Amino acid sequence: MENKRWLTIHFTDNTEMKFDFQKKHFDIETIGKNIEKAAASNQLIMEVEGVMYMFPYSNIKYIRVSPCPEKLPETAITGVNISL
Repeated sequence: MENKRWLTIHFTDNTEMKFDFQKKHFDIETIGKNIEKAAASNQLIMEVEGVMYMFPYSNIKYIRVSPCPEKLPETAITGVNISL
């Protein structure tokens, strides 16, 4: 599997920002817990090319991460398809 990951933030004003990054190696339980902690906070914080970005969740419509992390929070619904 390739180590490249993609993240797209879709904002409430219909703009978007795309990012790519290398897969980090965490144990499977740490990934799920980190996702839960990030979801519980009021902002997404990332280091991008040596600069810190803070995105308040109130300005974010949704975030798309590809490929999907190996471990999701327990409340995640899996195996879903988009129906058009």
